[in-house]
Amino acid sequence: MAKFSTIFYTSLIAGAAGAVVGILMAPDKGYKTRRKLQKQVDKWNNELEEITFRSSEAIKDIKESVHDVQEEATSKIEKFLNKQ
Repeated sequence: MAKFSTIFYTSLIAGAAGAVVGILMAPDKGYKTRRKLQKQVDKWNNELEEITFRSSEAIKDIKESVHDVQEEATSKIEKFLNKQ
């Protein structure tokens, strides 16, 4: 899992750096370049918020599933022990 996250974040940073360099090297006027950079930063911010939200929802779902499995296992163990 650590390898996936490392690759993911490295790719994300490399992509962001490439986009920024590409915008800065473009032959536009300063105010246009700043506007493009701001739009790109806003876009990345929105995407990051969406990823964060989805991740937190996935973690919440996983925790609920683990809790359900724990309760079911505990119930089955108690039934088994009561039979003996």
